[in-house]
Amino acid sequence: MLSREDKLVRIEESFVKYNKFLYHFALSILRNHEDAEEMVQDTWIRACYYIDSYDESKGATYKGWLGTICKRLCITEFNHRKVIKYDFHFKYVDE
Repeated sequence: MLSREDKLVRIEESFVKYNKFLYHFALSILRNHEDAEEMVQDTWIRACYYIDSYDESKGATYKGWLGTICKRLCITEFNHRKVIKYDFHFKYVDE
């Protein structure tokens, strides 16, 4: 089992390796450059915060774990945009 410090070093090393993958993954869901970049940043923040929950012995790959974090953030963002879009289009007019 890796120590917290070793896991944080692993995040630093994996930033170079997986950042491009996470960006393209987020972009494929959100279809917006700025939102995709924001979700990737949020993914790295969450990965650092929840690094202790990652456990290789459970069979999850590191790339898969990061991808799951990114996917959940993107879906939340996508659903949030849908709600805002629909709220904007529904206007109640007094007759």
